[in-house]
Amino acid sequence: MKILKVIIFMLILLCLLSGRLIAQDLNIYNMIGKKLAYVIQVYGKPIHQDNSNPDMVCTFFKGSDGTMSFVSNKNGVYQAETYKSYGSPGAARSEIDKSISKAISGGFKCDTVSVDDFQLIKTGVKSTLQVNNNKITKKTDVHAKAVRTEG
Repeated sequence: MKILKVIIFMLILLCLLSGRLIAQDLNIYNMIGKKLAYVIQVYGKPIHQDNSNPDMVCTFFKGSDGTMSFVSNKNGVYQAETYKSYGSPGAARSEIDKSISKAISGGFKCDTVSVDDFQLIKTGVKSTLQVNNNKITKKTDVHAKAVRTEG
């Protein structure tokens, strides 16, 4: 009986954490300046890491619906990218709207380049969100990129 309770607790914890991670996929701008250890703590074990150059440690994560990559050095993450696929344009648009709202509440300014291209700018960070309808997979792909800037 005690083992069953532990298993149920672990499953509930897994569900809660995976929901948290899914919601953060487009909000990679939050990871700029953070230490790589923190990124790994948030997203889990990476699928690959190239640390042959300490000034450009590349760390890759893969989920069921997308990928993430982070480039860091001893000062923290200075570039982050994610590609995520959604089953419908509405689902993608909903996640983009949430990400933009969260960014604006965090001090970013949003510049709408086009219906499918957004730039988020804050002192020290520049981020872009781009939407693309993939005709091959019949899904809507979202690409988010964030980089550390001077000033």
